[in-house]
This record gives sequence, C-alpha cells and structure tokens, in this order.
Amino acid sequence: MATYEEVQAVGYYILGNLEDICNELGIKMVLQSGTCLGAVRHNGFIPWDDDIDVMMTYRDYKKLRKYFVKKGNKINDLSLSDFATDPQTPYCLPKIRYNKSRIIGVLSDELEMLSGIGLDIFIYSYKSNNPKGFEIQKKLFGLTQMLHEKYLHRKYIRKGILSENVIYNYPINVFANKAPDWVRILTIKLFQNIIAFLGSKKSKKYFAMTSYITVQPTPDCSIFDETIRHRFGEREFNIPKDYDRYLRTNYGDDYMTPIAAQHLNIEQMEIFD
Repeated sequence: MATYEEVQAVGYYILGNLEDICNELGIKMVLQSGTCLGAVRHNGFIPWDDDIDVMMTYRDYKKLRKYFVKKGNKINDLSLSDFATDPQTPYCLPKIRYNKSRIIGVLSDELEMLSGIGLDIFIYSYKSNNPKGFEIQKKLFGLTQMLHEKYLHRKYIRKGILSENVIYNYPINVFANKAPDWVRILTIKLFQNIIAFLGSKKSKKYFAMTSYITVQPTPDCSIFDETIRHRFGEREFNIPKDYDRYLRTNYGDDYMTPIAAQHLNIEQMEIFD
C-alpha cells in the first residue's frame, strides 16, 4: 500500500507533466482549493493532503482533451478521465490519472473505468450576463450531472441501494440509461457548449462547469485571469494574484493556521513499478 509521501510524489508528477503540456499547448492552468492553500502556506502540499486541484477555462480544457485523444490518451503514463475518454466514469470532475497506480474499491470494482491516483481539473466558462441565461446554464449543468451518473446508478442498482423505479423517475435518466454511450457523450458536449455560449465576459464572473464547487460556484474572473507564479515543491505554478481574498473566501480569515491533520484513506491506494 502507498504512503503519503508516495501518493504526493505521484500527484506532483502529474502536476508537473500537466504544466508542461499546458505550456506546450498555450493553456493556462491555475492551482485551486487545497493545492493553492498548500502553495501559500507550505510552499507545497498540505502535509496530510493527498490530491491536486487545478482550474482552467472550458476552451482550454477542450484543447487539452483533444491533445490527449490525439496521443491515444496515454502521455508519460498519464490518462485523461472524463465522460468522453473514460465513458463509465461517474464523475463530472475530469481527472488526470497515473496509470501505474490504482485506488482500490470505491467505484472501480464495479465499473470499467480508469482507477489510478488522479489530479482534479475544475472547468469554468463565463457566467451569463442576464438572469434568464444564468438559469438556463444552471439547468443544463444539472442535466449534465444526471447524464454523468449513468454508471453510478447502475452500480447502486446492482448493490440494491437504489431501485430502477427511482432511477427512471426523470426523462433525462431514461435517456441516459437507454441511449448508446456515443449519444450520451454528444449530448453532454452539446449542453456544455450551450453553457459556454450563454456566458458573457461582461458578467465578470466565471461559471463552474464541474461539480463539487460549493463555496464559489461563480467566482470573479480576476481569480483566474490575474495570476502570479508561486512555488509549489520544486517548481513555480500559477495561483490567483489576490490569493488572500480567494483563500479567505474558501477557508476563512485564519487560513494560514493549520487545522488538525485529517488523515485520509490512503491504504486504498497502490502504486506499481
């Protein structure tokens, strides 16, 4: 089983490779959430953290996905996992996974999906500049989440956690479960493109197109657009220029004071030679 140091080393390997790829493609990547906090407070990982979070625009993410697909979705032992490259993944949040590792159990024991230790990519497009457009963006995002859950639902049905009657309460679930995967994938892409189309730079806000964003679902554009370089480990990466405001919003005014270590379940992680 992996140690914290080994898991963090894998995460840092993914981060460094992704930065190199982004530089090659002209893509901007910014450290987010606990990774940004770790950079500011520790110049690296929060000692008990085991993952990496970054953010990029939807336009740049599409370039990244296209590049991984062009390379057969294998670059330096890394693969991109999202609805298009890893169809059975139930996650809305795209991940770059290290192929010489795996997270035991969780979902991969039930689904044909990539299961390596991963880096999370949070994707943003512009928020609509009018209330009706924003409501459409939110509804379409909710539909993409439900489309992502196709295989998660199937797992829960097999385990008896959910019944098929519950799953088929909504037309979008019926569509997701009965349509071929290529149709579901094209539908998710369509919805995401509409979300991006409805956005406007005039709003001065970004719209979070991936799940797990609870504190800042529509952050100011400056958080991503105005960045500085900051050390994380042996290299420097982009973080928000106004990182103080960003971290206070997400972690409170005393974000520089570490809380008690929250040990994670790394015994479920394996790294191969």
